[in-house]
Amino acid sequence: MESPILRAVGIGIGVGSEFCRPMAVAIIGGTITATLLTLLVIPSFYDSIKTARDRALAKFHAREARWNPFFAFGVTLVEALQTLVLLRAVWRGLKLQFAALRGGGGAQRAAAI
Repeated sequence: MESPILRAVGIGIGVGSEFCRPMAVAIIGGTITATLLTLLVIPSFYDSIKTARDRALAKFHAREARWNPFFAFGVTLVEALQTLVLLRAVWRGLKLQFAALRGGGGAQRAAAI
């Protein structure tokens, strides 16, 4: 991963290491961070985007079977834009709270919607 020279400079071994140590620590930290992001975070993000895309397509096809395709596209597009600005999360939270206030049984139905 890192070269032995950077490891030695990062630890503080060798002539002039006090001058090069901050740069060596930054390079080692950047390499570790980039590796973790590449191997863990980016594939997880990609998978969540793919899952959201598949759900949106399934909703669109279900709406298309019931309504006009243009209307189904418009509703799905508005829903996607609301999701991007987190309005849907706020709406679902309020809906769940309202259902819980009305009675315990409606909370499960509101969470399923």
